Amino acid sequence: MASSSPPLKRESESPLRYLPIDAFIGHDADIVFGPPIFFEQVEPALNPPQPPPPAPLTLWKGWKRIIHGILTFLLVVTNMWNITLALSDIARFGCSHYYGVSVFEDLPRICQPIIPPYQKWPAFKSLEAQVSRHTQQVYGLSSMLRKLDDVLGVALGADRDLARAPQAAIISPLTTSRSGSPFTGWMASLSNSLSSPPSVVYLPDVVLDSPPNTGECWQFSGDRGHVAIRLAHHAVVTAFSVALPPFAELWDEKYQAPRSIHAWGHPVVPLFSVCSDFLPQRSVSDFKTARLPASVDSKGQLISLGKFEYNITAPYARQMFPLEPNPLCEIPVLDFVVVEILANWGADKTCIYHVGVHGTRP
Repeated sequence: MASSSPPLKRESESPLRYLPIDAFIGHDADIVFGPPIFFEQVEPALNPPQPPPPAPLTLWKGWKRIIHGILTFLLVVTNMWNITLALSDIARFGCSHYYGVSVFEDLPRICQPIIPPYQKWPAFKSLEAQVSRHTQQVYGLSSMLRKLDDVLGVALGADRDLARAPQAAIISPLTTSRSGSPFTGWMASLSNSLSSPPSVVYLPDVVLDSPPNTGECWQFSGDRGHVAIRLAHHAVVTAFSVALPPFAELWDEKYQAPRSIHAWGHPVVPLFSVCSDFLPQRSVSDFKTARLPASVDSKGQLISLGKFEYNITAPYARQMFPLEPNPLCEIPVLDFVVVEILANWGADKTCIYHVGVHGTRP
């Protein structure tokens, strides 16, 4: 019977976690085990640092705060004037009824305006009209500032908008009809005529207008639809934007704004097989609502550019949605996009004002 060999004495009593490859080759009696080896794993950054805003955008935001402060002060002053004049007007009619006097100058001193130059009735009404006119002018300047901030905020902080008329165009056969009906041709016309249309009907081309005007939107029934936009030129898309007029001008119409949006793009050159495996795709024919022109291949594929949500509770009516870079495949050059509306904010109709597609030349 062979005698058993003495146990191997290890030089280190630390736990074994990683073994060298030699430990699995041949006889291991002469191997000396060292301390465990740990490999540091570097986690990719989930939120990469964002580049600082361009200098013109920073300069504009500074001037905007100053102008906004001045307009706010003027609004406070004019509103105080309006309240004072309204109270004087109420007091005048109350006193006139109480004393039975119709002539403004014959009323007791307490019933007359406290400002001597305007104690006479014609002068008082002239002042009231001037203050009211100046108040409307200040409100108009405030509205212009909001619209200017909307436009400059995009123009200075993003790439060129390639979905603006007249360079861009709507691809009607890939766009939902106004009634949201799946029918095409004469059946769609009949469906539209039977539905109750608004007083003014705007074509989908109004989506290409920017900045948008209140009431001028492309409206369709329900909360789901899509619009296809041929870009001004072939481009690498970097961001999308959705613009509405100021929310204060929309009232309940803001609930017709799109909420959940899915953007699709049509590559000029078909994707490599590696990219096509990682990017969700849909056929062009999935969005077909009428006969396609020869320039659009119904068998072509659309790639998913991303989903985003428009927020009607945000302070700005124009909202930007930068595309997140894909580490496995870069966004290809596109010639048109399809913007799919998946939900609105609870209304029975959806109203789209402007959808911007921002990008650069390849």
